[in-house]
Formats: sequence, C-alpha cells, structure tokens
Amino acid sequence: GLSTSEWIGKYKLPLKDVTVNTRDQEACSITTRYKNIDQTREIIFNSEQEAVEFCTMIKEQKELDVYRESLRLKASLGKIKLKKNERVDILVEVVSGFDLPAADLLSSDPFVEVKMNGTLIHKTKFISKTLNPVWSVKTNGLFLISMPAKELFQCYEGVVFIVKDYDKLGASDPLGACVVTAKELYLGKGERMEYMLKPLLGQKDYKKGMLTVRCRHATEYDKRFMEQYISETKTHARHSLESITNGMGGKSTLQSIVTSTTKHEHTAGGKAIKKYKARPCPDPTRKEETEWMTKNQIKDSVMKESKKWLDVGSGKLGRVFVEVLGCDNLPNRDIGGFLGNKTDAFVSLVYEDACVRTDVIDDCLSPRWLPWSQRAFIFHMMHSSSHLFLGVFDYDRSIVDDHDLIGRVSVDLTNMRPDTEYILYYNIYDTAKVSNRKAEGTISIRVRIEFEDERKLLLRTLEPPPPIYVNVKKKKDFRVVRYTCTGSYDTNKYSMKTINSHIEELLSHLQAWYYVEDALKNVLLWRGHFPVNIRIPGKDENAPEHAGFFMKYTKQWKTIKLPIHSFNAFLVAILLVENPTLAPSVFCIWIAWLLVAVMGYRRNNPNPWYKCKSFGEFFQVLTLGTSGSDPSTIVAYENETEATKFVKHWEDRIKKAEEDAAKQYEEKLQEQEEYEREMEQIGEADVDITTKTGGVNIDPFKPLLYPIQQYLAIICDWLRFIKNVIVWNEAYFAFWIVFGSLILAVTFVFVPWTFLACWISRILVWTIFGPWMKLVDIYYVKMLKPLSEEEQQEQQAELKQIKKEATEAAAKQARIAREEKTKLKYMKQHMFGKFITKVPILNLDRFNDFPLPQSTATPYKPKPKSMSELAMEEAGRNRKRVIGQHLVGEMIPRVESTLATEAPTGQPTAHPQLLDKESAGADVSKDSSVAAYAKIGSVVVAAGLVTWFGVPLIISSSQWAMGGIFKYVTG
Repeated sequence: GLSTSEWIGKYKLPLKDVTVNTRDQEACSITTRYKNIDQTREIIFNSEQEAVEFCTMIKEQKELDVYRESLRLKASLGKIKLKKNERVDILVEVVSGFDLPAADLLSSDPFVEVKMNGTLIHKTKFISKTLNPVWSVKTNGLFLISMPAKELFQCYEGVVFIVKDYDKLGASDPLGACVVTAKELYLGKGERMEYMLKPLLGQKDYKKGMLTVRCRHATEYDKRFMEQYISETKTHARHSLESITNGMGGKSTLQSIVTSTTKHEHTAGGKAIKKYKARPCPDPTRKEETEWMTKNQIKDSVMKESKKWLDVGSGKLGRVFVEVLGCDNLPNRDIGGFLGNKTDAFVSLVYEDACVRTDVIDDCLSPRWLPWSQRAFIFHMMHSSSHLFLGVFDYDRSIVDDHDLIGRVSVDLTNMRPDTEYILYYNIYDTAKVSNRKAEGTISIRVRIEFEDERKLLLRTLEPPPPIYVNVKKKKDFRVVRYTCTGSYDTNKYSMKTINSHIEELLSHLQAWYYVEDALKNVLLWRGHFPVNIRIPGKDENAPEHAGFFMKYTKQWKTIKLPIHSFNAFLVAILLVENPTLAPSVFCIWIAWLLVAVMGYRRNNPNPWYKCKSFGEFFQVLTLGTSGSDPSTIVAYENETEATKFVKHWEDRIKKAEEDAAKQYEEKLQEQEEYEREMEQIGEADVDITTKTGGVNIDPFKPLLYPIQQYLAIICDWLRFIKNVIVWNEAYFAFWIVFGSLILAVTFVFVPWTFLACWISRILVWTIFGPWMKLVDIYYVKMLKPLSEEEQQEQQAELKQIKKEATEAAAKQARIAREEKTKLKYMKQHMFGKFITKVPILNLDRFNDFPLPQSTATPYKPKPKSMSELAMEEAGRNRKRVIGQHLVGEMIPRVESTLATEAPTGQPTAHPQLLDKESAGADVSKDSSVAAYAKIGSVVVAAGLVTWFGVPLIISSSQWAMGGIFKYVTG
C-alpha cells in the first residue's frame, strides 16, 4: 500500500470539521461537516498500521491547530483580557463615504455590504446619484454585532465593508472595500474612523474613495432601540414617540348649527338667567352642576387652580407653569356665523423642544378654558433667553384645509421673577416681522416660573443657545407649529414687500438718535434724573394757630433729582485728560455705563411691564446663588396714565422731528430744482430734473434681488439682537457685557500702557532703523542667492501642500457638520415625525410683545398641604409627563429628559416649606438674603479675628518653645 506521504487528496475540509469517532483494526469511523451538514463515514485502510497513522496524524494536527489558534487569538487580542464566557454587543454605524469613484457616467448609487467570515451580516440602502453619501437611520446605517467575544477575535480577517454601486438590472459594481479589525470594534468608543477603499481581488482599482465608520459597545437603550427598529423595518410600521399633544373638541359646521350653546332658566321669582354650555365638556366630577353655567360662574371658575397638568420638555434649569385662561374679541373665521357657526378656537404653545395644544372651544369668539380642560402646562427650561410662543387658531376638521391662524404672541420670560404669579393679557397679531399689522383680539394667560439653580441659569447664558427643532407627524400640525413660532408671513420667501419692510426697519433705527440727543442734553446740561428723598424743614399750613413751634414747623419729605450721569461723565473726562493711558479702561467703562444707563431708563419707565431686572440682582445671583429679591407686585392698570403720557411724549417728539426733517428735505429739493432750472436756462438743458418713479415689474430681477433680501435679513436680525441687548430685553446677555466690561476696565488700569508702548517702540526703532542693518544687508541679504527654477517649484509645492492641508481640514469639519445634521434630521424624523420646525431661542422679531395694562403680578402663595397630599403631588398626581425632543449623544442619541416625579431620594418631600404647620418637617426653611449676607459677614469677621489674634500667638508660642529646646540642648 501507499504510505501517508503518498496519499492522494480527494476531499478538502477544514481540520476542525473532521472528527475521528472509533477505530477497529484497519477501519476508522469519522464524522465530517460540510455546509452545516454532518456525515459519518467509514474508511478502510490497507493495514491496521495505516489506520493508526491516520488517527495519530489527525490528533497531532488538531493539537497543533489548537496551539496555532491560541497564538493567533493572543496576537489578535493584544493586551485585551476577556472575561470568561464574555459576550459582546457592538453597535456599528456606517457613517458616510466621500470622494467615491463614479461607476456611472458622472456619479454612483452607493450602498454598503458588511461581511464577517464571508457571511453577509448587514446591508445598507443605496443613496441615489452621489459621490459623498451619508447613511442614517433612514438608510439602514446602524446595525448590531452580537456574539461571544472570543468568536469576534477569532474572525482574523476582520469585518469587511464593501462599497458597491447599485444597478437595478445587472450586478452591482464594487467600488472598493475596507476592513475593520476585531480589536478596533472591541475598543471603539464611537469615534469616527476613516478608511481608504481598496479593490477586491480581481476587481478594478479606482485608487480613490473613503469610508467612515463608528462603533462602540451597545447600551441597554441601544439594544432596545435596535430591536424596535428591526421590528418596524420588517413590518413597515413606524411607531413614533408622542411629539404633540392635541386637545379634545372641534365640531363640523352642521353640528355647530344644530347644537345650542346658550339657554335661559327662570328662577323662583320668574327672573330669566342666561346660561352657557361648558365647553368642551363639563367637570367630570360635577357634571350636572357644570354642564350649564352663568357668565359669572364661568368667570370665577376660570381663575381657579387647574386640575390637570401636562408636563413637557427636556430642560433642567427651571420650570415654566402656564395656564391658558381665555381669549376675547376673536374674529369669526367660519362661514355661517348668523346660524351659530363661529370660530372653534384652540391655542398652540411652543417652548423650546415641546409643542402642546389646549382643548378646542367650539363656536365662541371669547372662549374660556375651564380648570378641568386641557389648558395647564409645565415646560422645562434649557436656556435663559427662550421665549414662550402662543398661537390662537380656528380648528378645521377637514383633512385638506389647515387650521386658520388668528394671531400669535411671543412671551418674554427673561425679566419675570420666581415666586410670582402673573396674569398677563396680550394683543395677538398674525405676524411680528412686518409693520401695518393690526390686533386680532386678546389672549390671557397665567404664568409662574421656578428656577432650579439661578446661578446655573445665569452661567448658561455664556454658552451659545443650542439649535432646537420640533418634529410633528402631520403637515397640518407642522403649519400650526411654524405659524405659532414665526407668524403667517414668511420673510424667507422672495418678495418686494419683504425687501421694503427690511429697508423700512433699517431706516427706523435712525430714531435712536432722538434718544441719544436727549441723553446728551441731560448729561451736558447736568439735568437731574436720579430721584432722592430728603427731609427739609417747612411750615405746616394746616397746623392750628394755638399749636406750638414744633407743631407748626416740621421736617417734610421732598424728592430731588441728582445728575449722577453728569457727575460720572465729568469725573471720567478729568481722569482721561490727566491720564491718557486710562483710555482702554475708560472705553470699557463707557460700554458698561451705556448699558447701565439704559437699564436705569427702563426701570424708571412708568409702565411696570417695561421694567427689567437690575444689574445688582444678577450680581447677587452670581455671588450668592440667588437674587433674594421679593416677588413682584403689579396691580391692574398701574401707572396707566403716566405710561400713556410717556409713550405719547416720545411719539409726538419723533413725529415732529420726522416732519421737520421731511420739511427740510422738501426745501432742499426745491432749492435744487430752482438751481437746475437756472442752469438749464444758461445752456445745461440736458440736466434731468424729473422725479424718479417706481412701479416697474422687477420679478425678472429675482436672481439679483433675492440675495440682497437675504443680506438685509441678516443685517436686520443682528440689529434686532443688538437692540434687545442694549435695551435689556436680553437681560442676561446685557449683564454679562456690563460685568465683563467692568472686569476689563479694572484689569486695564494695572496694565502699564506707557511702559509697553515706549519699550515696544524702542525695540522696533532700534531693531529696524539701526546701523547694524547694514551688517544684515552684507551678511544675509546679499548672501541670498536667487532660487533656481527647481527650488521655486519646490517652494510653490510646499505652499500648495500647506494650502491643501488647510483646505482638507476645513472640508473635514464641514463634512462632519453635514453628517451630524443629516443624521439628527433623520433620527428626529424617525422618532417624532417627518415635518421639522426650527424653534427660535433668541428673540429676533421686529416687534416685541408687552403685556396690556390690565395685567397683574402678585406673590405666589400656594395653599399649605399635608405630607400625604404634597408627596402625591410630587409623585405626579394629576400630571402627565410627555418627553421633549432634544436629543443628546451620538450614533443613537436619546432624549434628554427629566424625571416624571419630583419626589426626592431619602427625604419625605422636596418642598418642606409647602407643608402645613401640623405636618412633620414644616419648620424647615431656607435662609433669606439677609441671613445669607449675615453668615458670609460672620465668616469674614471670624477669619479676621483669628488672623489678628491667632497668628501673633502662634509665633510667640513657637519662639518660646524653640528657646526652651535650645536651652535644654545647650544646657
């Protein structure tokens, strides 16, 4: 027979798939596995010796393979130490490709296949006609690798990503491939990894193309998301998270006509009482009592505390409590008002990443939302400058028609104080972007703010506001959210009306000169503005004749106004003249002084709703952590007469100044026309003195005018923001500018500007203009040889390489930003709905909305509760939690959300000050600002006393002890 070295191979199988079962003399029973199919065969050898040699060889080779496998696994692991029976769940994302080869004429339709050990484990969708694709959750860019960790590292070839060009009819053409090793997968932490595409064996080498991949260990949230995502992909049913909460109500036209909303009841005395149907429904706990109510009953019920709240949003800086009370004098947007079919009103509210709605009040032009309806909302705050947007709409049941916008308002929360309950009335307008608008009714709301940490809120202003987007599922809801945020007029579309509005707005900023002129007069003429009360002796005219001297002559209070700004300007001017080196400090002081003066102007405004927080309040928050200011108290129509006179004074003054300017312009125009007529008579007949008119259709010039419109919009937005900062509408930004200017002013005082300027000038003069420059000329400049053509080319090549690297770095940053935005867009669409609206954080409206005179502010005094009642309320009773839409994290971002409960850990309640006196823990209270100052002062005084008396005592004791030791040693 043949020896083992002379055997001829017939089958080729991996050694691990061959198992020797038994041997009986020259017969061996073996089991082989091929394509997951086991087959048992008996092999008959020529002799028993050959059978023994075969079994021995199989055993030795298997032992050798085990040893080799251990070496390869050790090399693959490197310094990684796996746990026993460790399993891994690796989240992998195919991020993007760039600079891919064009398999078609000018482009490709790329997709990616992912293989492990030759088996296809994932495949993305193709993206049509692009060489720079970005894969997302929409195009299957995410997948999980779940297996024992040992098997992952035994995949020595790594995970292969093959980029192909999709072809509908033929086979897809490979564009290149890259390999991600098991070690890279295991150690990945979500960072971007870029790989150059290389050709597959026997395929065309395009010598270009990059693929970007990310991977990390999957969290439990990642696993749940991917499980749901795979399930939705298979069933083609998407389950989006709740993104907008719709209220109940809304009738058809026929229902409105046949349904009565009023009735008359007669009392025992025969008097008729008119009652109104409670809409959208009566109180579920008192249906019979609240189904029909009088006007006064409705008025009283509206002001009661809401019975159910909707808790929405993602912020952690504070909470905004909003209750929509009612609207008045709304226009009728429905047909058939004489038959009872009137506006079906509801209010849409948008704050940061949350959008909600009230119930619909059918057929009413002055609707009221009752305490048991959906009218109360709790928003969570992410940024101090965020505005609350409210839009009033007419509900439309039709699928085709949109809900009609009646009006909207932007509520500024910046200058509101905590522990204060505001009842605010606003006029509503369909836009805040253009002039010539008119009020479409009023809306009333009740607002209260709670801050988690006032210092943290103040410091958050130093960070740029995050871009906030709100997604909804339906286009109808999308328009509601967009109109609520920006109004019905879209200034992003090309329109001559928009261009004229921007130009008009830019010209209106010239009115600021009148305020500057008034301020300059007050400063230069030492006119008083700062009120001070002093006591002066005076005769009491009402005192009786027989009264004594002290009764007839008493000290009376008198208010005088001091010219503080004039004194400050005089002092600063003197310092600047005598010490010109203080110019940088004076400039910084001027900026701070300007903003503080405007703040004082606003705080002295007779209209309480135009007042703003002071610099001192913000500084106290920064230093002590709380403003310590008392809650606001504003009564209805407070100082209305003075406020009206104040506004009318400035309106009349601006109007008169504009009329004078127009008159002067006409006079100059007449003079110019007279001059041109005289010049025409003496021979200059070609002078054109006709009046230029418009009216030409310029639509063909849209390519020219639309970019101008966009630039004007950018300029107007910047001017609006600067104006809001100067007038303290953006009070937090204004404070930081003042604070920073003061810090710089103090710092610049200690900078030796004269010394620096003198020595810098000396160094420059002695270095550049000295006679030793001749030596530079002899030994350096003249020694320089002109570059050869090759050296010039090398130099240019180096410069080009530097420029190329800079361009590539900028392109990479732009590519990363594009990837992040694209992935965020499709992730939010997957989770919340496909229609996206950007919610403004900074107020960039042309017109600001201020509360009407009938608005009020009162200290908030919640009703004391027992421990059980307060604990249930903090646990979320009568409150529904709806998550916000602000996503954080990479690859699979998650909603940044707060807990649905306020209940603290390890404490009976988070608000012990709300407990009634009989409950345990009710005596716990926070320090007032006076107590806080007292504690700080006590610490400072104690430290001073210890330093003053303790340090000399310690020194004397040390000297005495050292002297005793010295005497003992030498003694």
